[in-house]
Amino acid sequence: MVWRYESDLDHYCSSYGFTEEYNQFHTSRPAQPTLEKSISAVLIKTGKVVRVLDAQSEVYLDHATARRFGFSQMVGVPILSDGKVWGSIIRAWPEADTPLHSHIALFQTFAEQASIAIANSRFLHETQEALAYQTATSDVLAVISRSPHELNPVLDEVLNVAARICKPQYAFMALLDTSDGKYHVVASRHADKVFIKYMQDNPVAPGHGTCIGRTALLRETVYVRDTKTMTVTNGEDTNSTEIK
Repeated sequence: MVWRYESDLDHYCSSYGFTEEYNQFHTSRPAQPTLEKSISAVLIKTGKVVRVLDAQSEVYLDHATARRFGFSQMVGVPILSDGKVWGSIIRAWPEADTPLHSHIALFQTFAEQASIAIANSRFLHETQEALAYQTATSDVLAVISRSPHELNPVLDEVLNVAARICKPQYAFMALLDTSDGKYHVVASRHADKVFIKYMQDNPVAPGHGTCIGRTALLRETVYVRDTKTMTVTNGEDTNSTEIK
């Protein structure tokens, strides 16, 4: 089996040699907390190869599975990423077999190759992300250069870029109307027409009750972490407050 570990949870990746029913069970259920004294727990703690000499013994945490599928000896090899255990390859042998040192060395090689693949994937993602940001900046600057005296084309492009990179459920922009002191929605992307009509009919005044109002009032970035409870974080401040 191959497992990935994140936030104290075991994430099932793949397996071989088990029944389809057993595989579907792991595939369908959510990630599970890492159990103490399991192979996963020891791997995460030590970052080293773990061997179980008798998985059918009740000393072993999951001896019921070992008995069901008839394996005895087990070996867990860590997959490392940035010096930490990213996941593991766990192999089990039938009761009559014993893993050879060459077998364990082979699985260690597989784990090392997986570590390299993870690092390459992360580097590629970071490179693509940086390129996307550079392209976004260039797109906005290009519109500004083409329309130096027009605001609407610039606002449209800012929303286009934000929607393309951040992939929000919806995006909209509100500007201050000095005649009434409120913020009016002037552009939107991926937003429901009924919602936008409501926002246009109900411009927002500075205040703590909305994201727009709070941003205007505090003149800083406001991050709404949960729209149901209206818990927000101001900028980089990690202390959340309830909007009342």
